[in-house]
Amino acid sequence: MAVSSMLETVWVRGVSAAGRRMSPGLLGAALCVALALVLGVSLTVGAASLTLGEVWAALLGRLGGPGVDPLVGGIVWDLRMPRILTAALVGAGLGVAGVVMQAVTRNPLADPYLLGLSSGASFGAVAVLLAGLAFLLPVAAFAGALIPAVAALGLATAMGGLTPARTVLAGVAVSAFAAALTSFVVFWFVTGDSYREVLSWLLGSVAGARWPEVLIATGAFLIAGVPLLLTGRTLDAFAFGDTSAPALAIAAPPTRRPVLCRAAPLT
Repeated sequence: MAVSSMLETVWVRGVSAAGRRMSPGLLGAALCVALALVLGVSLTVGAASLTLGEVWAALLGRLGGPGVDPLVGGIVWDLRMPRILTAALVGAGLGVAGVVMQAVTRNPLADPYLLGLSSGASFGAVAVLLAGLAFLLPVAAFAGALIPAVAALGLATAMGGLTPARTVLAGVAVSAFAAALTSFVVFWFVTGDSYREVLSWLLGSVAGARWPEVLIATGAFLIAGVPLLLTGRTLDAFAFGDTSAPALAIAAPPTRRPVLCRAAPLT
């Protein structure tokens, strides 16, 4: 056990040191290559097992290459590819949102759902599903995520200022309220087949993802995620605290609110 722990410590330190020595551009390129490899392998996994050669041929076939078996092409392009791309984009968005939350609150345990974003989005989605307006689901989920975020920030400000500690406490309170409201609506109003639909959405799944969902996830990441990726200098300034951040030309309290609101669509 001691030897195993020692080897794990040495490995973690070695990886951390290599990460520090590697330039951000090279590290990003390496991660992109790793992501591409994972996506490629994922296309071979499923009820119908495919080889990498068959997947590659199906990809080339849709891009003007030699024809392939229509069944294989349908499995790769119409079923697996949308699911995998949607999962990758959603994961990337949640990762960016998590980094923003941790940087703004200076709390390494913060997650994308800190300000009640997930609970609010769930309530908005459940409301439109029960109203039979499923086509408004993305808009309702976005609005449901944004309203609790604004409420949490307003509550934190009313408590005496938008500090990291007050932001966390207000976010926990608003998140609990939104979750309770969602549970109340599900318990009293959801019946029959609608319960299965609501529960499936609340638990989350990419099994039914198709190309329209890929476009929605791509749009959300480009609109909200990419601008946040360009705010690295601002997020780094939060690490020095609200008192020292102005020395880096960053006014922490006024900047914290728009950054957190921009993270809402990524949840």
